[in-house]
Amino acid sequence: MMLAAGWWGMSGAALPGVETGIAVSIVILGLAIVFRATPPLAAGAAACAIFAIFHGHAHGAELPQGASGIGYAVGFVLATAGLHATGLGLAGRLARFAPLVTRAIGGGLVVAGVAILAG
Repeated sequence: MMLAAGWWGMSGAALPGVETGIAVSIVILGLAIVFRATPPLAAGAAACAIFAIFHGHAHGAELPQGASGIGYAVGFVLATAGLHATGLGLAGRLARFAPLVTRAIGGGLVVAGVAILAG
């Protein structure tokens, strides 16, 4: 979904509320961490797909002048995958050994997302 939305952003088409969608995704991720949410797989996948639209569009809209769209898309998708893999790995270990720290980090995400929304 992020890749498709990235192409959409590269096309120059507008997506209203991109920044708001990104900020809301940060708040919801933070809340999910704080409350140790375990939504059904379909609900979690749907939320990820919706938020990927906003994140992907933002990446695509930032395509540098003269850059290869394909190379740029591959780069942001691989970078995102790497960040997710690293984050999941660290979060899994941290949640096992320091669950309160994990939840505090989630709270920090909530605060950051709200600050972006207020900003």
